[in-house]
Amino acid sequence: MAIEPEIIDIPDDDSHQDNNNSSAGKERIPVLIVEKNGDSPRIGENKRTRIWLPAMSAGIITAIVCMGLFLFFSRNRTNTSGALSEKEIIGRLEKPYDIDKKGIIAGCDTILGVALEIYPLDGLRGSLETELPDTTDRSLVAFFRSADYTPDSTAICPVVVNGNPIRFKEQNGRYAYVAVSPQGRVEIGVGEGDRVKEYTQKNGGSFFRQYLLLGDNNLPEKFSLHGKVERAALGRMDDGSLYYVITRGKETMWGFADALREYGFMDAAYITGGDKYDFIRRPDGTFTLGDRLREEYAEQSGRRPASPMLVFRNAR
Repeated sequence: MAIEPEIIDIPDDDSHQDNNNSSAGKERIPVLIVEKNGDSPRIGENKRTRIWLPAMSAGIITAIVCMGLFLFFSRNRTNTSGALSEKEIIGRLEKPYDIDKKGIIAGCDTILGVALEIYPLDGLRGSLETELPDTTDRSLVAFFRSADYTPDSTAICPVVVNGNPIRFKEQNGRYAYVAVSPQGRVEIGVGEGDRVKEYTQKNGGSFFRQYLLLGDNNLPEKFSLHGKVERAALGRMDDGSLYYVITRGKETMWGFADALREYGFMDAAYITGGDKYDFIRRPDGTFTLGDRLREEYAEQSGRRPASPMLVFRNAR
């Protein structure tokens, strides 16, 4: 019996109903605009205040609005950003990677009213695995969900496991990707290009797509998931260091992403399932197991999860 897939409800509209829950005092905040087939995203601005125009004839209103939009986008959006390109991501994946850590220690902080637990992952070997890991394996340090799946176990967006592509149902909106080299280096990228996916497939690496939370320390233009639930993310700092971050309470996507931005993360990919599907081993050998995972292991260990797990191990 397989683990029950997590069903993702994706609304048809682009409502920003949750987007005003943090940074309330700011009128504008940079946002990331990811264009179709673009290698690098663009930076723009998102207004958080409404502008009411005085009543006038329809022709004058149309002219003013069109001119205003033209000037706004010409002034505030550029064609490049500091987010890593696909070429740069591939270059990082090809670099040697030292594996040495034995466990991870959580750091805690509260940013913009969002309580975060932050786990450093540098020095660990990453991999995508289609079986639930054995928790008695002392090299196992952390694992959590990766790509989203439909009820019939079809991946949403491309997934590659050790060079092997998995059947998927294309769905737009997941502009962040996570790539894993055969040596275990994990990198986060932003964009819709296929070069990194093709590289991992050709070289025996792994790859999956997820919702974008941050790109070059900027929020995405819109979020497709709304409401308040426990949130989790894989984040990269400016120095390239990698972290797993979870919230201690229920947060909106916007509030969580804004807290990550304020904390200093550059790129961040959403991790589905929150802390209900994660495993964390401390340096002393003890570990924590998410509620849903605990139930699954108690019923029958060794089952195939609904989606591949992103697993981190130390050197044996």
